[in-house]
Amino acid sequence: MARFSFAAAACVSAAAILLSVSARVVDAAPHASSGANQARRAHAQSTHALSTHARSTRARSAVAQTASPEPVAASARPSAAFDPAAPAAVTLLADEGREGTLRAATDIADTLDDAGGLRVLPVVGHDASHNVSDLLRLDSIDLVLAPADALAALRANAQSGGAERSIVYVAHLFDSPMHVLARSDVTDVRQLAGRKVGVGAPDTTARFSAERIFARLGVSIEPTRDEQGEAVEKLRKGEIAAVVFFGAGPAPWIAHLSNQDRQLHFLAAPWTDAFGEGYEPATLQGADYPDLMHAGETIDTIGVAQMLVAAQPKPGDPRAMRLARFVDAFFSKIGDLQASDRLAAWRNVNLAANAPGWTRLQQAQDWLDGKRGDDLRRAYAATSDTLEPSAPAIAAPAPPIAPTAAEFERFKRFVAKKRGKSGEKLAKDDTVLMFRQYQQWSGAR
Repeated sequence: MARFSFAAAACVSAAAILLSVSARVVDAAPHASSGANQARRAHAQSTHALSTHARSTRARSAVAQTASPEPVAASARPSAAFDPAAPAAVTLLADEGREGTLRAATDIADTLDDAGGLRVLPVVGHDASHNVSDLLRLDSIDLVLAPADALAALRANAQSGGAERSIVYVAHLFDSPMHVLARSDVTDVRQLAGRKVGVGAPDTTARFSAERIFARLGVSIEPTRDEQGEAVEKLRKGEIAAVVFFGAGPAPWIAHLSNQDRQLHFLAAPWTDAFGEGYEPATLQGADYPDLMHAGETIDTIGVAQMLVAAQPKPGDPRAMRLARFVDAFFSKIGDLQASDRLAAWRNVNLAANAPGWTRLQQAQDWLDGKRGDDLRRAYAATSDTLEPSAPAIAAPAPPIAPTAAEFERFKRFVAKKRGKSGEKLAKDDTVLMFRQYQQWSGAR
């Protein structure tokens, strides 16, 4: 039985999540023993068998009607000294419908458990679009594991109102390759045109990606909503032509699938110019699926990158400090995540890898630039009656020294370059920050 041993603040945070998010908390048990961690992992994996009834429209409507708590006035917030080890809970929303994503979330929670007072609470959400929406709307959600194609679709949606500009990425993680499992009489993915293919229930992330990938391949399938186990049985009987799933392989449920008669095999999905943002070429490895592939064999397919994203904290948002603590712990312990008992895909993670077209969370960029530990956390800490802005606080400027006319002209050109063609005016604090950036730029020339 899982035990909760949070400080009062963490309990309040967890309660808020239960009230405002139609999701199930996987577990938040402390690292009291290895048995607790095994129980957490087993519980996370068991959620794949839960009925989608728990995520009904009626449940979502009830959550939508839940009143948000009134904000606490700045003057009512107690002043507290910076304490890098103060208890803090970070919520991480994951999608149970994509193989490996929920496992990745529990890996993070286990590895970072009680790292300097930090707790990570994995939360099982809905499909990717709902999860990203919850990230943007709910203060109780700090991070989301989201597929890159869902983020790209949000950016391409003209009705999003620019919501994608509020999303920043912590890290570009691993790829989730598409697996197309078919009977031996189907030898080419194009032969699936007009045939039934198991892609999962509507409003799931797997179906979201599968339908878009097949559309880009120019293959019009008839999607079915069968769960993985049922879909494989229908595939064996010839009732459907293929089963599609995504996973940062090897997928446990399929890796040991009995295939002695060699009736089942994977189909290749070729990369074409039709694939754009959100997709990457990927391969399946024979070593991962010995009963479905030959030793040393590789099969080309399409991968969907998994992104760890957050909502850009606004000035006064307490998430800024929580995210700084998470980044410091997560980046510092990436080696532990790449251990043999974790998801194998962690070994391919490069924290410095960029996500073209997206902005990295400033806390994460600061860590990569060398600001770590207490220095990073202090930069985003609240140290007075009002919370500091999410960006690092600007030190009190030294007594001003009047610039020369030539230097002032160079500074104006520097500002124009930074602002681009927007023409927007700079706030006073932004002007101070930009002048300091100019001084650093000028001194480096």
